[in-house]
Amino acid sequence: MTELSDSHKGWDTNEHLDFFDGWNQRNYYDFSEHYGCFEENRYLIRTINKLYSKSNFFPSVLDIGCATGTTYRYLKQNFKKKDINYLGVDISHTAIDKATSLHGRNLFKAVEENWTSEGQSADIVYSRDTVMHQADPLSYLHSLIKLSKKHLILRLRTRDTGATVFDIEHSCQAHYSKFWMPYIVLNIDELSEFLKNNEHVQSAIINRSYNILGGGNLRNLPKELFFADAGGSETSLLINMSNESCNGANIDY
Repeated sequence: MTELSDSHKGWDTNEHLDFFDGWNQRNYYDFSEHYGCFEENRYLIRTINKLYSKSNFFPSVLDIGCATGTTYRYLKQNFKKKDINYLGVDISHTAIDKATSLHGRNLFKAVEENWTSEGQSADIVYSRDTVMHQADPLSYLHSLIKLSKKHLILRLRTRDTGATVFDIEHSCQAHYSKFWMPYIVLNIDELSEFLKNNEHVQSAIINRSYNILGGGNLRNLPKELFFADAGGSETSLLINMSNESCNGANIDY
């Protein structure tokens, strides 16, 4: 494996492992309640149930940025008697090693930073808090769309007013007292237009949970994102794909 770029070195550290390992310390009920309250995870369970009811087969799930395997744990708790068709990938060796020790070797894979799936695709691609940490988030989002056979489920960050600032010197976040990582907040209208203009996207549901993004968790963001008027939000998306070329996706907020 090649060394990670400066934008992502912080992910492959013991500090990163310790941060995400907190989910593994929660008991069954505490974990289920807290991890289950996120809208993207509700999308995931509903979408799996819908696809399973149609085919009686568990749909394939590709979890990009799987960290220590929290999403797999969540699936196991929700689908106890089903053979879960899952693969989790991450650029963090430390996180993958932990996930493997907890859940099994064949479920997780450490990948290169510019991993292009090596032919891997899935019925459902799930990626939580990865898009915003890319220097080119829309290009990265396009790659996730190409991997998705039926559905793409995401959590990222958006703003209602003001253009996206792609300069990672002004859209970034400090991690583990050593690293600056990209943290790009996409303008919601720009994101919607991007999805509408993608021929593979049939429709999308966008759910916004508003909060002030600037300053929180050591974020160095454009000044307007320190105020509520910018409409900053944690944003969950359920993006539905089509096998045929689409002419303008339907976007539902």
